[in-house]
Amino acid sequence: MSGIVTLALNPSIDISSDANSVRTAHKVRTSNETYDPGGGGVNVARVIAELGGDVEALYLAGGFTGSLLDDLLERDRVRRRLIRIAGNTRISFTVHERTTGLEYRFVASGPTLQEEELESCLAAIQACQFEYFVASGSLPSGAPPDFYATVAKLVAAKGDPWELYDLTTDRAEQQNLAAKHPDKVKELSDAWDKQTKEFSELAAKTKDLGKGAGKGKKNAE
Repeated sequence: MSGIVTLALNPSIDISSDANSVRTAHKVRTSNETYDPGGGGVNVARVIAELGGDVEALYLAGGFTGSLLDDLLERDRVRRRLIRIAGNTRISFTVHERTTGLEYRFVASGPTLQEEELESCLAAIQACQFEYFVASGSLPSGAPPDFYATVAKLVAAKGDPWELYDLTTDRAEQQNLAAKHPDKVKELSDAWDKQTKEFSELAAKTKDLGKGAGKGKKNAE
């Protein structure tokens, strides 16, 4: 069992470099290139691993860039679980301009996920054992708008009890007050369930509207 499992649906290879100046319609020669694994869930796992924490990164990756991402995580000694996808893992590129001190960031949108790949992701989450679960990063194309809500419900259903902390006096979350205030736990749990249901219904309506728009466009043509 892992202490912390992180989820990265749309990880990236982050390339950073320096250039004297960035000019349009010219080749921009760069130097001091660095290659690092990136994306929300991956970055969280890297920091925790660097601090000596018990963490495992669960991430989706594919193509030759996906293999490179896995090599970079191996280099950084991050324990990981790879879910292979058909698309190529994205590459993000940052250029620091020496003459101005400006930074230019080019961030790819990433691959489009297939339904079976998302199902494999949910199955992998279900198979994980952990104390804490962190889902972070951009939602890739192909994933429904409520996918993170689906992940949250899946994690909650694994049976881990709710915890309650008073952050006004316990910023480090050292004293779990759930046993002392079961009514407050139920209130917040019910609010969470209500919000998740509303997000799911909104996502379903958005999906239906998208289908209707596509049909209208086809008929118009």
